[in-house]
Amino acid sequence: MSELRKILDELEQKPEVRPQGHMFGTVTIDGQVSQFTADHVYAHEQLDTLRFFGRQTDANDPEAFSVLLVQLQPRTITSGTYKVGGPHVVDISYWDTKTGVVLITDQGEVALNRSNTLERLFGVIDIQGSINGELALIRAQYDIRGWHVK
Repeated sequence: MSELRKILDELEQKPEVRPQGHMFGTVTIDGQVSQFTADHVYAHEQLDTLRFFGRQTDANDPEAFSVLLVQLQPRTITSGTYKVGGPHVVDISYWDTKTGVVLITDQGEVALNRSNTLERLFGVIDIQGSINGELALIRAQYDIRGWHVK
């Protein structure tokens, strides 16, 4: 969880970059479906990767949140569909700080549509894995605009 906190703290220190957009979908754990609707999205290029995420803050506890994060390589990656386990997917993760849930992704893909001219990323994340030994499925759409290209 410290890696997640480090990423979020680092990104909060960049006030000159204020991406807008959305990331929403469903998280299904052992047949129980919950909605994921990010109240904050972010994207950037760093260490030869393109990284973007959506964060959903818990309405009852502003210190608690869940995050769906995608990290692809190289940072100049073009539009396409990239499979978990392939050479371009560094990480696709889901964390919930309130419950301690961490998704271990073992299959799936991310469809990426990228326009540097419009500073826009959009597509679909469709992954499967396990959380505490239970089957977990996450499917989300994202559309992030106004991110900074280094």
